[in-house]
Amino acid sequence: MYLIKVEGLGFIHSNWDDQEPRFCSTLSVAKSWPTLTEVLRFGNNHLTPRLPIGWELWEETMDDLVPLIRPQAGKR
Repeated sequence: MYLIKVEGLGFIHSNWDDQEPRFCSTLSVAKSWPTLTEVLRFGNNHLTPRLPIGWELWEETMDDLVPLIRPQAGKR
């Protein structure tokens, strides 16, 4: 499963609404996507055009949460 985290705001909440975006700090209520294609599509369509800060892509494995893509410091 894949998750998106926005620095300073948290993970995308499972009750995300484009009109009223929601974020959370716990994985139990975070929105997750089953494929990399779906999570990238969401991030590129719903976050990149609206957020001046970068978002991070994380993969939830059996034992851990692994960062896959993180914004570079000083770049947007």
